[in-house]
Amino acid sequence: MIDLIKHNESLPLAVLPIKHRVYMIRPSFNYSILLLLISLVFCSCENEIQLFPEGTDSTLMVYGILDANSPNQYVKIRKTFGGNTDLAGLVGNHELSRPPDSLKVNILESLETRSYKHSLSRVDMLKEPGQFSDDENIIYQGSFWLIGTNRYDLIIDDPETGTQVIASTNAIEPPVLRFPTQGNTKYNFADTVNHFYVKYVPSGSVHLQQFYINYVEILNTGDTLFKTANFELHARFRHPARPVVTYTRTYSKDYVVNIIRYLVPEDYNVIERQLYSFDFVVWAGDEYLKDYLQLAEKFNDNRRQFFSNIEGGLGIFAACSHTSVEGIYPRQQFFDTLANSGRLKNLFFSNHRFGGEFIKSTKSIPNFKATSSEIHPEEFFER
Repeated sequence: MIDLIKHNESLPLAVLPIKHRVYMIRPSFNYSILLLLISLVFCSCENEIQLFPEGTDSTLMVYGILDANSPNQYVKIRKTFGGNTDLAGLVGNHELSRPPDSLKVNILESLETRSYKHSLSRVDMLKEPGQFSDDENIIYQGSFWLIGTNRYDLIIDDPETGTQVIASTNAIEPPVLRFPTQGNTKYNFADTVNHFYVKYVPSGSVHLQQFYINYVEILNTGDTLFKTANFELHARFRHPARPVVTYTRTYSKDYVVNIIRYLVPEDYNVIERQLYSFDFVVWAGDEYLKDYLQLAEKFNDNRRQFFSNIEGGLGIFAACSHTSVEGIYPRQQFFDTLANSGRLKNLFFSNHRFGGEFIKSTKSIPNFKATSSEIHPEEFFER
């Protein structure tokens, strides 16, 4: 039946250590279908789905999240292998996990009366530090904006084998942010009764918030560093058939202080830190991203791959969008809290805001980790 090898972080990510035949939960499933699949598992071994093309032990693993707010779209492609493959051989030869150079990757954009083909070019990007069989990600990049809720079809052709991998999704509109608003208003993050809050109307089938802290570090060497720390809240799911309602999330003084303590590391080379501003970003994802995340809540290993909306391969092809408000400045009471809080005494925050020109880093697509832990007000208190 399903035979999963224990997840090993030292193995290359291209390896999917499962046997050839597994039961896969397809996208947009409901609970009646899930119960049917469970009954098939216990009653018969004849209704199994073939993961790999007949006669092969490998297939393409595809990961693509189209971003409606970006002029560039990216699709990551690797080869993945079945459980009978020699893992030691894969680690020793990273070329085996790379997709064929002959791949032709296109995204077809469909409008009401016409369609456009966007060609994607291969770009090799370095991975973050870690133990991998290959230090580079194989990324295919296309330069185009998503429009409205148009349909986008991913088409991957391999001229050498004559095989084709396809997937499709629809762009989604960004969430509507109701509060806070962009401007020169200063907000009272130190109010213990009327807490700061974020209010928005979500779109898509899953949404989450990102909280950015922009601050400056002054080192004992005289150098000044611009830093941005990012915290992601739990992903929230919504059924597309249900009415859209306004979502509100409060940020109490203790909650914000605890986020800062959680994100900002102690560093005794720092003689002073100065807060600059907060940014809030609200992301939304389509139904494929929702289904993937709901399954990911149950597993933290390769069983996440039970979900796939890729035909002829494995992986996910989905869409997201976001809306944001930047330059949220606290009132003086909160700067006093940063400077005088016992919980933050080793972070050396000043009681005044950085008044120079702040250089910000680029916002990136969140991890959409539905299993990430929340920070609670009772955490990080001095004991």
